[in-house]
Formats: sequence, C-alpha cells, structure tokens
Amino acid sequence: MNQLASRIVFLDYMRIFAFASVLIGHKFYKSLMAALSDPNIHITFKTLGEWLAPLCLGGAAGVVVFFLTSGYIITHVLRSEKPGEFLIKRFFRIYPLYVTAIIIETAVNYYIGGAPVPPASTLIPRFLLLGDYFGVPPALSGVEWTLRIEVAFYVFMAIASKAGLIQHPRYLPLLYLAASAALCIAPNFPSAPGLAYGYFTLYAPFLFVGSLVYLFQMKMVDTRIAVAAGALFITTFLIEIPQLQPTWKNSN
Repeated sequence: MNQLASRIVFLDYMRIFAFASVLIGHKFYKSLMAALSDPNIHITFKTLGEWLAPLCLGGAAGVVVFFLTSGYIITHVLRSEKPGEFLIKRFFRIYPLYVTAIIIETAVNYYIGGAPVPPASTLIPRFLLLGDYFGVPPALSGVEWTLRIEVAFYVFMAIASKAGLIQHPRYLPLLYLAASAALCIAPNFPSAPGLAYGYFTLYAPFLFVGSLVYLFQMKMVDTRIAVAAGALFITTFLIEIPQLQPTWKNSN
C-alpha cells in the first residue's frame, strides 16, 4: 500500500498509452488500416479503429506523451535526488538494457538476416547513444532517437538542479524558453534527411512542457508564465513541423 501511495499512478496510464501508440504505429498500423477498409468487419469496430488510428500514426502521439511524462517525472525526482545520484541511477536504468537491445539486434541481423556485423566505428557510437553526432546509421529501427533526447534532458536538468533551480524554480520557465529558443536558432539537429530529421529541434521542448505541468500543479511557478511558456512551445512545434518534417503537417 505504501509503495502504491509513493507512485504517481496516473503516469502509469500515460506510459501505457505511449507504449501502445508506438507499438501499434510501428508494428500494426497497416493491419489497422486494412481492417478499416474490410467490408466484413462490424461498423462498431471500424468506428473504434477510426478513433484509434490518429493516435497511433507513426507512434507520434505516444512519443509526445512519453516526453510530457518524462519531463514531469524528472522534475519530481530531482526535488529529492542530488544531481550525481540522479545521473548514476539514470545511466544504469537506460544503458544496460539499451546495449543489450543493440547486441540482440546485431545478432539477429547477422544470424537470421545475413547482414554483416557493423564495424566498430558504427557500433561504438551506437552503444554510447551518440550515433547522430557521428552520422552512423540508426539502430533499433531508428527509435533510439527518443533515448538520445532523454539523455540530453537528464544532463540538462542535472545541471539546473546543481544550480539550485529545481529547489527554487522561479526562473526555470525562462531557462526552458532560452533553451528552446537556442534549438530554434541553431541549425536543426540532426540535419540528415529521413526518420530523424530535426527531431531534437522539434520534440525536445515537450520535455519542458511536462516539467511546466509539474511546476504548475505544485504551485512552484507563476501560473501565467507556465501557461504562456507551454503554449509557446506547442505553437512553435506546429509552426516548425511543416518545414522540418512535412509528412506530418496534415496529421494531428
């Protein structure tokens, strides 16, 4: 009972939604769309599928919810953990599982798919979650880009905590606005065409929105500033996405 009380339970439901959106969007979206055009399926199931489809297209809605949830959680956690402790815990939570997934993917591609084992110049940046900085082909069907943003956010928030901004968060919204403005002004990263084009510029600010929701809920920042900053982040995303990822401009 105490363990349940210590959890922010509604975030578990958000995680479930995010996981389902990404899973369906990447693995079952074609099957879902085929079912919507099947004349033998009852209209009730089709209606449910039509409601579900926009939330699963490419897993995009799940990714946004994942970042919102993470921004909320990390802000909460850093109120009780020191920056060094926080970074060590996050390292061991992410990297062992991620490296194992890379090894399994490489082995499956080699033994089942017949693909050659990538050279060390490719594997090492992959293992370190630095692939885009070295221009190596993405791993795990490209979805590791979300972890890359997460790790950058962890470091960013640990520095903010070290500076005392988590415990005294009056200026955190201004820091988030400055960081988001820097992302907009700087060259879009990564700049290679394809799956990952400009994702850092576009999606990282949703982590700030999640943090602002937490600060707003805990009454730790001025309500008007938090709402205005969150609205600005979302509006900037909607303005930028037709230029950086035009395939998404007609999707909600």
